[in-house]
Amino acid sequence: MTNKGKNLPAQSFAEMVEDGEQQRRTSKLYKAESAAFVDERLSDLLKRTTAELAEAATTEPVSLQDTANVKSRTILYLRACEAASCFPSFAGLARSMGLSRQTLYDAIWRKSPPATAAWLEVCRDTFSDILAESALRNNCNSIVSIFLQKAVYGLRETTTIELTQPASNGLLDPVTDAEERHRRIESAIVDDE
Repeated sequence: MTNKGKNLPAQSFAEMVEDGEQQRRTSKLYKAESAAFVDERLSDLLKRTTAELAEAATTEPVSLQDTANVKSRTILYLRACEAASCFPSFAGLARSMGLSRQTLYDAIWRKSPPATAAWLEVCRDTFSDILAESALRNNCNSIVSIFLQKAVYGLRETTTIELTQPASNGLLDPVTDAEERHRRIESAIVDDE
């Protein structure tokens, strides 16, 4: 059973593993060659990451209002990704909780509830780091990884240029009075003689 929307029952661990394995079979992100080696490396990476997040998480509960339950569900989801040797994703995390990806993003953007929003931001950044590290170690398709980093995780390689208006010297300010316009034109004419 693939859980793809909100207001559905949360997935069981077995359903999360099945969903991850299905994702791995159909996604172009995963490299086909030396799959066992890549599986082992990805499992090791996820095992480390899961251990780090497990330390940050505390106890149980449910819903985005219940940060402790969100944390425990995240750890369960990461363990399922580890078992399936698949990359964690925000969509997968949402699916594992029976929510939509947009619901998780709304919590982050609105910072509501604050503790859950902060945790979800850490998770999003962690998932991005896992993908980046895998690409750097050549354990996934780098081109797809770059696309996902930009499209899903919001990473950019551009510089923002901000245009500002120069201080006015009075010559280009709008003028409605004909005499004033004539005076400005004459003062702007350079006499070469």
